[in-house]
Amino acid sequence: MPALPDLLQAVEVALQQGQVRTAVDTARHATRAHPDAPTAWRALGRVLLSKGLDVPGAVEALQRADELDPGHAPTVINLAIALRTVGRIPEAIRRLTVLLEAQPTHAHALFTFGNLQRASGNDVEAARAYQRALESRPGHAPTLHNLGNTLVDLRRLDDAEVVFNQVLDLERTPAAVMALARLCHRQRKAEQARQLANEALELQPWVGGPLLTAPHAPQAELLLATLDRADRDYEAALVRLDRVITSGAPDPIKGSALVQKGHVLDRMSRHDEAFAAFQEGQNRLATQQSEVDERSRSGRARIRRDTQTIAAMTLPSITVEPMPRPPVFIVGFPRSGTTLLEQLFGAHPHFVTSDERPFLQQALARLDVISGTQQPWPELLQQLDASTVAALRAAYEDICIESLGDEARERRVVDKQPLNITYAAAIDRIFPDARIIVALRDPRDVCLSCFFQDFGARAAGHFYHLESTVDLYDAVMGHWLDVRERLSVPWMEVRYEDVTSDLESTARRLIDFVGAPWAETVLDFGAHAAARAVSTPSYHDVTQGVYRRSVARWRQYETHISSFMPQLEPYVEAFGGV
Repeated sequence: MPALPDLLQAVEVALQQGQVRTAVDTARHATRAHPDAPTAWRALGRVLLSKGLDVPGAVEALQRADELDPGHAPTVINLAIALRTVGRIPEAIRRLTVLLEAQPTHAHALFTFGNLQRASGNDVEAARAYQRALESRPGHAPTLHNLGNTLVDLRRLDDAEVVFNQVLDLERTPAAVMALARLCHRQRKAEQARQLANEALELQPWVGGPLLTAPHAPQAELLLATLDRADRDYEAALVRLDRVITSGAPDPIKGSALVQKGHVLDRMSRHDEAFAAFQEGQNRLATQQSEVDERSRSGRARIRRDTQTIAAMTLPSITVEPMPRPPVFIVGFPRSGTTLLEQLFGAHPHFVTSDERPFLQQALARLDVISGTQQPWPELLQQLDASTVAALRAAYEDICIESLGDEARERRVVDKQPLNITYAAAIDRIFPDARIIVALRDPRDVCLSCFFQDFGARAAGHFYHLESTVDLYDAVMGHWLDVRERLSVPWMEVRYEDVTSDLESTARRLIDFVGAPWAETVLDFGAHAAARAVSTPSYHDVTQGVYRRSVARWRQYETHISSFMPQLEPYVEAFGGV
C-alpha cells in the first residue's frame, strides 16, 4: 500500500505540472487506500473544489474529512466555500459559526464568513466579519477590498473611501483603482472618477490577453462612457462602448455596455437601434445568473398565489399603541418614480430616508425568534397578535437605527422599497398609523424603463426579457388593486406624470397626507440629493430636478411594446396613461 505522505506529495506535484486529472485520480486513490485519513479526504475535496471539477463531490469529501477531524479550520473553510457554490449558504454559515466560536480570531474564517454573509444579503454582518478579520490580519488587501464594497452597499461612502485608499496604499492594481473610481462616481466626483479610470487603463492597457482574465480595462471604459454620456458627448461614449462590446470581455460586461449603448442611442433619437441594443444587452446580462427564467416564473406565480391567500384570510382585529414617529412607506413598481418621491421627503427636515434598504423584510425575518415559530409569507399574518406586532415594531425601529443612526431616533423614517407593495397587508397589520404612498406611472413607460436598466448581478432577474417584465407588472400591480380597498392604513396614489407637471401642488399634497408641516426645502430636492448618495439606477436623474423627457417615452417604442398591450391596458385604465 502506498504511503499516505507519498500519495499527497504526488497530488501536489501533479497540480504543479497542470495534470489535474492525475491529481484527482491520485487523491481518490489516497482515500481508498487510507479511508480513515482526514488528510486524504481533505486533499480530494480541495482538488475537486479548486478546479471546479466536481463541487458536489468536494462537499462530500470535505464533509468526510470534517467527520474524521472535527474543527480543522482549513477543512471547514473549504467546505463552507463548496457549500456556498452549490447554493447551501445557510449550512455554510452554520458551520463557520461553530468554527468561529472555537477560533474567534481566525482571519481566513472571518473573511469567508463575511463573504457568505454578503452573499446572503446581510451586509451589516459581513462588514463586522471583515473588520474582525482585519483585527487579526491587518492590511490584508482582499479583506479591505471586500469591506470597501460592503460599505458602499451600506451607503457608508465616506468610510468606504477610507478603506479603498488603504487598499491603494498597499497595492495600486487596476482592481483597486477601479473600486475607488466607481465610488467617486457614486459620490459625484466626476473629474476624480475620470482620472482614476484613465489610470486603470494605463495599468492594464487594451490588449487581448489580460481582457480574457481580468475585466478592469473594459470596466474602466464603461465608467468613462458613463461620464461621457453625462457630459452629452454621445459620440465619444459610443466609441468606448463599441470597444467593450467587440472585446474579449465576459458577456455580463458586454451586456452592461450594450445597455449603456441603448441609452446613448435613445438620447440620440435612434430608437430602433436603441431597442436592439437593450435587447441584446439583457440577453448577455442574463448569463450572470443561473436558472433565471425559472426563478422569475416562480416568483411571479408566488405573488399571484399570495394575492389569493391574503384575499381568503379573515384576521381578528388587534389594538396596538400609536407610534410617536410612524414610518412612511413609499412603494410601487420599480421605475415608477419612487426615488423622486423619496428625495422630496429627504429634503424635508422631519424625515430620514432609507435609500431602498430592506428594513421590513429584515424585521419579518426575526419573527421566528420573536414568536418561536416562523410561517412563510403571507401565512405569517395569522401570527401577528398585539404582542408580536409590538415586538416586530421594536425590531424594525432597531434595524432602522442600526442603518440610519441617530436620525432614525429623531425623525420619521421614509421606507422606500418599491416591491414592498406586495407586503401592504403586513404594513397594514404592523403599522396601522403609518402612511403608504404608492408611486404610479404609465405602465408602458414603467415596463420599458425596467427593461432598459442594468440592475446588476444581485438583482432578481425579472427584467432580462420584456415579456417577464410585463408579467411581473401584472402580478404586482394586480396584487395592489386586489388588496388596496381592504387596507385600514391610509394610502395615497401619486402619479409620476403629476409630479413632473406640477411639482409644488403634488409635493404639498404629499406632505399634508403624512401629517407634516410644509417646508420650502422640499422644492429644492435636487440640491439635497446631489449632496448624498442614492443607490438606485435613478441616482443621477434625481439630482437634475424635475424633467419630463421620460413621460410618454413608450410612444418611441410603440412597435416593440404593442404585443403586450392587452396585458397592460387594464392598468392604463386603472392608473392613467399618457
